[in-house]
Amino acid sequence: MRLANVLGVMSTLVCNCMALSARDAHLTFPNSNKRGIMIGKVDSNTGEMEKPVVIDNSSSEIDFSFAVTSRDRPSQVSLLLGFPERDLEVVMEPKVTENAELVTYRFKIDQSTVPSALLYFAQTEEQPLTASVILAELENHKNNVLASLFKIQVDLGDAVEYTKPARFEAKPEIIHEFNPEPKTAPWKLVQIFILLIAVVTFGLVIAWMSCGALNFNAVPTNFKVVYLLFFILSIIGFEYIFVRYYAGTSIFDTLFAALYLSIPSLWLGTKFLRNFGETI
Repeated sequence: MRLANVLGVMSTLVCNCMALSARDAHLTFPNSNKRGIMIGKVDSNTGEMEKPVVIDNSSSEIDFSFAVTSRDRPSQVSLLLGFPERDLEVVMEPKVTENAELVTYRFKIDQSTVPSALLYFAQTEEQPLTASVILAELENHKNNVLASLFKIQVDLGDAVEYTKPARFEAKPEIIHEFNPEPKTAPWKLVQIFILLIAVVTFGLVIAWMSCGALNFNAVPTNFKVVYLLFFILSIIGFEYIFVRYYAGTSIFDTLFAALYLSIPSLWLGTKFLRNFGETI
């Protein structure tokens, strides 16, 4: 039993020794008078800082650096920044400086390197960004390290401009409003037709007077004047029916009204024209 416990402890120590790690991890604030923060060694057992680091107008840039030995240099070194609980993170690549025995990785975090979506949600929802370090090997995945080291509180004061990208979803209904049908003819066109009708009417009256058809001595008298009055009233009635149709009356009502008026108009109108023709 004791031998099994000893073997378990020894295997754990061996795995920890073989696991990837970094040293001298620290945070600096180049554009402010704030003191740097020392984190120290970074491995799979490294915990997260208690207090978040603040990005504001006075300290808008954060530098995160650490070093690894050249012999234990990982194949992948990245910094994840965002909201891991929402699967919203961005991968930041470091600036690498190689010395004789150490390889230094430096990450620059500011408004230009952090996407506007992360800054927007961090400021509007007042949730800190989580910074996690990835140290990974291609062959031995058991030695890989993913450690959440610190959080960043965004307090820029001014609102961050951000427009949500278009998604594949139902779009707002497009309602096209057609222009209403015109109820009256264009005024210029009406003027042209009024002028043409006036000219034609005037020409017709002149033609009747020149041929003797329009003669006040030929106006019927006695009972025959009733035919003349009804003839004029029938013309006015047909014009009234057409005006009502133009104003919106249905075609069926127009046809029925024209039919009812045409029966007496045809009978009395022919009587007037026959009597009037005899006196011309």
